[in-house]
Amino acid sequence: MAPSPFTEDYYLIVGVAQDADKELIVKSYRKRARELHLDCNQGTREATEAFQRELDAQWRTTKINFEWSIFEVNRDIERLEKDIMGLVSIAAVEAAEEAQRNSWTTLFLSFIQKKKVEDSEEVKEQKDRERQERRIETDMKERRLQATKAALADKEEQLRIKQANYEVTRMKDQQAITQIQLVMWQRGSAKAREGGTREG
Repeated sequence: MAPSPFTEDYYLIVGVAQDADKELIVKSYRKRARELHLDCNQGTREATEAFQRELDAQWRTTKINFEWSIFEVNRDIERLEKDIMGLVSIAAVEAAEEAQRNSWTTLFLSFIQKKKVEDSEEVKEQKDRERQERRIETDMKERRLQATKAALADKEEQLRIKQANYEVTRMKDQQAITQIQLVMWQRGSAKAREGGTREG
């Protein structure tokens, strides 16, 4: 999965460079959040919108970073699987050659032609050594593949948790905004009634 495209520069909104590390992004986000938080700017629509933009920007930045790291891990997994398949196919070709060499037709023809089919001891040792090296390499790559898949599952779980936290935070902010708007509407209604009773 390729990273999702974005249209706004969320790094700029948060106030960090695009190559900033996660700690700096979080620190900058928290600083901007304190500046824009609704408790510090009670009742202003601009502060509410700015705070929500800040929250969205921080989430998108985090999400982009996670998606990119997941993309990289998936690419590593594909490369490891391809390497393992290559090593397995080499072993399969060698097994087919060995089976051909030990087939009854080859043995029968060698008996008729009185030729020896067997390789020298040195060639056998070299082939055996290469086979063992490939087996070791395959085992190592399979272990690395398992570890990489575990890392991928961990990153995906972290992303799911962060997304759930973001959605909960977004919902709480929306409830707070609705509550503020209700209070503002009630105050406006009360002022309108007071103005109506004074005129009457």
